Amino acid sequence: MPKKTSSPPPQNSRVRIRMYRQGIGDCFLLTFYGDEKPRHVLIDCGVLSGTPGGKEKIRQVARNIKDETNGKLDALVATHEHWDHVSGFYDAKDIFDPMDIGEIWVAWTEDPSNPAARSLKRQNQLRLQAVHLALAQLANSGDTPLQAYGQGISELLGFFGGPVDAAALAGFSEKTGKAMDAVTKRSPAPTYWQPGELIQRDWMPGVRVYVLGPPLDQKLLKKLQGRAGKETYSLTGADSALVTALEAAGLDAPPDPAQADRIDAALPFNASLQWRDKGKIRQDPKFGPLYQKYLAKKAAWRRIDQDWLLSVARLGLQL
Repeated sequence: MPKKTSSPPPQNSRVRIRMYRQGIGDCFLLTFYGDEKPRHVLIDCGVLSGTPGGKEKIRQVARNIKDETNGKLDALVATHEHWDHVSGFYDAKDIFDPMDIGEIWVAWTEDPSNPAARSLKRQNQLRLQAVHLALAQLANSGDTPLQAYGQGISELLGFFGGPVDAAALAGFSEKTGKAMDAVTKRSPAPTYWQPGELIQRDWMPGVRVYVLGPPLDQKLLKKLQGRAGKETYSLTGADSALVTALEAAGLDAPPDPAQADRIDAALPFNASLQWRDKGKIRQDPKFGPLYQKYLAKKAAWRRIDQDWLLSVARLGLQL
């Protein structure tokens, strides 16, 4: 990281770009010299959850930003709601809160008055819920390989501020919303930019900022299916049906009769093939011995009860 006091910019320079080295995450401080005084634009401030000493590192970054700018940002830009881009606004909130910020720029996807943005957030919450439910069942499966697989999926939740330790597989918390709130629910009110718009400011003469995305077209927004070798994550088709199935699979009691048809359609196995009341099964003279044989440790290699949960890994990658 740079020292607290930096050297003056070279003569006739127009812009200085400072990229902080806090770990996996983004934080750029742009300083423009075209006006009568230096103008500062901060783009993101975050580090991936699970980074050793990550919280203190990002607080050190925030303190440096405050010192370098004398507590004044002409614009604060939060590009998107991933922990490695916004964690600083949560973990260093006490440092950012007193700062004087001229403008706040975020994408249209954060606009609470935009129906498409609200729908997108609901869909993401549904997918996060599905991942959470699957991890809870994997953590409680008693199967070491499945638990290890769940741990791998859990590490993806670092993008949402969730824990990456095995003990917390079933209890991660999604904190990125609070981090984004620390940006959008402060003064001044944010500007929600849309692709195709051009940003020009008198305090930033000679500089143009082009807004490239996310796309407004819902078909393009949902187009995540990629080609081999490309950095895109393919879709699983997971939706409310997956969440319904995950919820039903975790129930010890029979499901709500009013939801029976919907749950039956969502589960990977027909209700007639499921052993729900394990207490009665153990006492049953016909099925009890079969059930115990089925659960024998030496037979674990051929059980597939929990394997359908593994598809949630691709859902986690999408998120």
